[in-house]
Order: sequence, then C-alpha cells, then structure tokens
Amino acid sequence: MKKDPIEKEKLDKILNAGILAPTGVNAQAFKIYVIDTEKHKEALEKIYPHPWFVEAPIVLCLAMAPAKSWTRPWDGKNISDIDAGIVMNHIILQATDLGIGTCFIGAFKKICCSRSFTT
Repeated sequence: MKKDPIEKEKLDKILNAGILAPTGVNAQAFKIYVIDTEKHKEALEKIYPHPWFVEAPIVLCLAMAPAKSWTRPWDGKNISDIDAGIVMNHIILQATDLGIGTCFIGAFKKICCSRSFTT
C-alpha cells in the first residue's frame, strides 16, 4: 500500500465521479467525507481495527441518508444501499483509472462519530 498523498486534482476527479453517479430518482441522498488518516488515526482504528486500514493517506467515507433515498412503492425496499454501491463503484473506477488503489470496506463498527471527523 502506498502512503503517497493524493494530488488535489486527482481527488477532485474521484469525488466528482461519486457526485455524478446515478441514484434512485436522482435523490443524491449521500455525503462523501474525505478523512485524513494521519489526523484521525485513533477514531478510524475504532471503526475498523486493522492496522493496514490507516496506512492509506485518506479514507473516503460514504454516508447515506435512507430517509431521503427512494423507496420502491411496490415492495417498500429503500434503495440507499444500492445507491451506495453505485456511488462507491464510480469512485473506485475513477481512482483505478488514475492509478490509485482502493479497497472497498463494508464491514465496520457502527458508532456515532459526528464529532470524530471535524476539521
């Protein structure tokens, strides 16, 4: 794993790919948080306690808002999880195209961290 910083231009392209990703009824019910691992190492280790997780220069955290996401009327399925997969796949594909490695992580501890990642 490389610890090289991500150039702002490349990060902007990666984030833009996520922002442009399609979501159900184009609700765009998500936020992407860019987390500096060096500054927030302790909080990140609580969320996902594996040493390699905090070796990358940044972590992108996708936070969904199910209450604002589309729910299918015929079966009541809220598609925020599907939207999240689409958004992250766009992010991963753009990062890969720019030569930046990624690792999709969907197994983490759910904790309240609204104050953990403030700048």
